[in-house]
Amino acid sequence: MHDIPKDTNGLRLCKMVGDDLVMCEPVQFVGGGAAVDTVLRRASISGNVGPVGDTGDYWADLLNAEGDWTETIKLDRHSYAAIKTKWARCKIDRAA
Repeated sequence: MHDIPKDTNGLRLCKMVGDDLVMCEPVQFVGGGAAVDTVLRRASISGNVGPVGDTGDYWADLLNAEGDWTETIKLDRHSYAAIKTKWARCKIDRAA
């Protein structure tokens, strides 16, 4: 559905707050790309997800198995919140 790269294994939520970039801890999924796609489909019930390659004020970095960034996917605040609080619970990365 979202045409994510085949080697996608996880994601890292990001957002802009004013001029500041806020990043969450990376989340890796045992189910790989299929699990990431499922999370994005579930988040799309709450808000807009996609397209791959775009950003805005909210997005997710798509990660491979090594945790390296491969692509981005645009989110809105509702889909971002759904992923962060329900489908892939994660904390703000204070080290970033």
